[in-house]
Amino acid sequence: MQSLILVASLFINQPITTQTDSTWLELASIQAQSRATVLEDVRNVSASLQTSLRESIQSGVQLGMYTASQALTQAPKTQVANAATTHSSATVNAGRE
Repeated sequence: MQSLILVASLFINQPITTQTDSTWLELASIQAQSRATVLEDVRNVSASLQTSLRESIQSGVQLGMYTASQALTQAPKTQVANAATTHSSATVNAGRE
């Protein structure tokens, strides 16, 4: 920690020269590049999330449509089975009376 303070104090006490100015410009340039990279990464992640969400919604809609079509296909069979059960129950009950 003391060496860091020593280096910092030497740097602060240095007269401002063109070398110091160019160092600051280099640091500013590196920081700007880092920000641009982070911004690009955020945009890529955002685009990826949007694509995933779109695909999930599409899959959900397809699954819902499949489930609905299966329900419509199975409904008549279920109704016939229920009617047969009701009819046979009524027949058995009528026979008991």
